[in-house]
Amino acid sequence: QKDAKYLNYSEAIVKIYKSSIDRSIESDQVKLLQSRKVINIDQKDTLIIKLKAGLRSSLTLDLIKSIPDFLNPEFIDSYNYSRADIVSVNSRNAYAIDFEQKESISDPLYKGTMYIDMETYAIVNAVFEINPRFVQDTDEMFVIKKSRKIKITPKKISYSVNYNYRNGKYYLGHIRGDLQINYKKRYKLFSDDFRVFLELVSCQVDTINVNRFNRDESIKMNTVFLDAKFVFDQTYWGDYNIITP
Repeated sequence: QKDAKYLNYSEAIVKIYKSSIDRSIESDQVKLLQSRKVINIDQKDTLIIKLKAGLRSSLTLDLIKSIPDFLNPEFIDSYNYSRADIVSVNSRNAYAIDFEQKESISDPLYKGTMYIDMETYAIVNAVFEINPRFVQDTDEMFVIKKSRKIKITPKKISYSVNYNYRNGKYYLGHIRGDLQINYKKRYKLFSDDFRVFLELVSCQVDTINVNRFNRDESIKMNTVFLDAKFVFDQTYWGDYNIITP
């Protein structure tokens, strides 16, 4: 997004095969069911940049399977933790635990709040961001391609992850990532702000007679979602249009 204008937008309905918790994210699979995209760029708006976003980024945000540093015991000495409140999450009581990297740490780490169920001690929700003091140092972490004629400066990188409680277990429910970046062309006085977001919503969970997809049915996890070859089916989507092409 540039200002309020969508430059690129893609969405899809997919099936995700989630492998066991003790296996890596590389063992997960994604099967594309239906998809569509809108490319709405004038030549003057073209920004030659690709960000590390899409299928792999969404699944990597499963905090229980891909443990971030603020949950990793090896990094516990890098953070300060404090109990902020007791709140209700999905009609269940939960501890709100704030965390932020220690003043002595200068690497770009996270800060935010995680919510832990008071009865089961399960993490049910987390809202966090790259520490604003160091976010400008993270361009290489997210940019995979850019023109040499522009300078990219991240301004804010934030995430939210939610788990749903069903029949005594927790399942991934919703993931959201927002990246705000500033870009400036070489020798130009003014710059522009862009916003990129990714979102994954779990609509149905099946746990019985689940099998891996055939290799030719799944798409590569490292695919930049906007670059995927989509086949648009107007009859499937009908009049449901978020953005008019």
